[in-house]
Amino acid sequence: TANTLLGAAAGDNITTGDSNIIIGTSIDAASPTADGQLNIGGWITGLAGKIGIGEADPDNRLDVDLSITGEGSQEGGIKIQNSHGVNADIAPLYFGVHGFTRRTKAAIGLKRTGSYGVGDLIFAVDSNTDDANVTFANDEKMRIDSSGTMLIQTGGAAPSSSQEGVSIGLNGP
Repeated sequence: TANTLLGAAAGDNITTGDSNIIIGTSIDAASPTADGQLNIGGWITGLAGKIGIGEADPDNRLDVDLSITGEGSQEGGIKIQNSHGVNADIAPLYFGVHGFTRRTKAAIGLKRTGSYGVGDLIFAVDSNTDDANVTFANDEKMRIDSSGTMLIQTGGAAPSSSQEGVSIGLNGP
């Protein structure tokens, strides 16, 4: 078998499994016979193209299992950080469902507008049936600015100030 085992007693439970990567002292593979397993220190696991963080048996391409009470802390969730740190920079999360070209047609991003990372949360959707990716500059549909005002596109260009947007107040459920 061709396994990569790093650490004292790493993967010592593997009997017939092949192409496994096990890293850490006394860290075992989930199955002694499965192929293509990943275990890094018991924190990051994987099998058949599925990765788990804090999840030993991931069901999806990426499963993250958190065990925090209430809001928790900055160390308890998922963070997307743009460390460049100047106004107009965006920390984005992109979405795509196109087959072969891997184009992204939707995005959510925090656009820095002031000191200490203060910014607006922007929602962008590219509704063009073309081979272009979504961009925040051309495809913004909605924005929640740093004051909490929701700005929604109402026709042409995306809203850039509260004068162009719509402020919406909602009461609880």
